[in-house]
Formats: sequence, C-alpha cells, structure tokens
Amino acid sequence: MRTKLVVVAVACLLLLVSACGKQDAKNKEKMLGKWTVDVDRTIETLKKTPRYLALTEEQKKQVPEIVSKITSQAVMEITTDSIITSLRDQKAVTQFTVAKTEDNAVELESKGKDGKTYHITVNFLTPDVIQFSCPEAPELSNNVWKRT
Repeated sequence: MRTKLVVVAVACLLLLVSACGKQDAKNKEKMLGKWTVDVDRTIETLKKTPRYLALTEEQKKQVPEIVSKITSQAVMEITTDSIITSLRDQKAVTQFTVAKTEDNAVELESKGKDGKTYHITVNFLTPDVIQFSCPEAPELSNNVWKRT
C-alpha cells in the first residue's frame, strides 16, 4: 500500500513539473512577435507619474499629441533572445535571457553597455497588451505595447 502511495505521489509531482514547464513555454511564446505603442494606455500610465504630475496644466494638455507623435512610429519585435526596437531610422537590439516566468509575466535579464545587469519584467495586461517594468530603468515602465 505504501509503495502505491509513493508511486502516485511521484506521478503527481511529475505531472505538476510537466505542467509548469508547459506554462513557462507558453508565457515565453506569448511575448514573441511585433508590438506597437498603445498610445491611449501609455498616456493613462504617464498621468500617474511624478514627472507628469509636476507639469503645468498647459503642458499636460500637450502630452497626448507629443506622445502620439513620438511613439506612433515605434515598433518593437521580441524574439527568443532579443528585443529589437525601431523608431524612424534608428534601431536598438537588446539581448536577454529568460530568468523566470510567472502566470502573467516573464522576467528577463539583460547586460547593458555599462556592464550592469537589468531585470526587465514583461507584464501581460491582456494576452495582446504588455507593459515592461525595470527597477534599473523605471522609464521603461511608461509605455504600454499592443500586438500588431
């Protein structure tokens, strides 16, 4: 009887580990593809920042037009090991490794040109909308991206 219990416990553990591995792969796959800035959600995010709150009322009125103008040409592609960001004729490539995955997030690690390690979390607001957070570069958290 005890042997059967151990076999069942091991089988359940293997099933759980297998399911977690499938969820990890699913989350990694979810972030792959091309993304553009979701201007409306980005503006709503910006409105909560100390920098925005410090603006005059006249400056605040200009934010939607400025954000739209700057970000309307931004395109980002996430591959299995890099984030390629294009804005007009400029392109930046950020290499990364996947550190861990959670239910609605994937944590990436990337080495900056300064040699510093950056911890970038891709948060899934919906399956087709993401937002980054990065303690080392808080400005990355301002833009909200939607799948193209």
